[in-house]
Amino acid sequence: MRPASRSCISLLILLAGCFSLATANVYTVTTTADAGAGTLRQAILDANTHIGADTIIFHIPLSDPGYHFLTDAWTIQPATAMPPISDDGTVIDGTSQASFAGDTNPYGPEIEIDGTMTGYDQNGIWIQSARNTIKGLVINRFNGCSIYINGSHAGGNRILGNYLGTDPTGMTAMSNTKGGIWVLGSSHNTQIGDGTVAGRNIISGADSSGTLLLGCGIYLEGADSSRVVGNYIGVNRP
Repeated sequence: MRPASRSCISLLILLAGCFSLATANVYTVTTTADAGAGTLRQAILDANTHIGADTIIFHIPLSDPGYHFLTDAWTIQPATAMPPISDDGTVIDGTSQASFAGDTNPYGPEIEIDGTMTGYDQNGIWIQSARNTIKGLVINRFNGCSIYINGSHAGGNRILGNYLGTDPTGMTAMSNTKGGIWVLGSSHNTQIGDGTVAGRNIISGADSSGTLLLGCGIYLEGADSSRVVGNYIGVNRP
């Protein structure tokens, strides 16, 4: 029986080694187009199919038709709702665009997601999973909210350094109908802002019409142990 035991132990060690080899993938957005290779939509779909942590970065050239010299930002206009983030540990890093093309917009983020075309009750970024980070994005003009986090498995998410409901300069309101960030359904331990200038979210320009829930900056329901630190809510960029 000893040789068999040694074989079982070797097999377990081999399997453990295979799992430890799993590495984070990096998906690069190279265009403001809505669908296909190099788009934000495809990057989210690809990250969802890869088990484990992933990072989505932006390397979009100045020649892209979505670049606007008046705001010095690149605008992505989804035609339909973006796919939800369903795999744990995904980072969408809008600050990577400045690292690639320079700090073209000294007033705020370089990547804008404009929900004008998505239709009724659609949200900008929808998170269904855990330990994701959304940072350095402008998200505006959605009929829903900028960032929607929902589900008992959607814990430990971080929202840092975004402009929600404004233009890329942070000075002009571009409303999301339901406001900035909604955290629902036992989505625990969410972090919104981190007390630093780089981590501060500006959450503004919300629609003040309709019911009380419409137009809120941050709405938490069943979101225990969440932290809201150092954000500017209901005002423009300082």
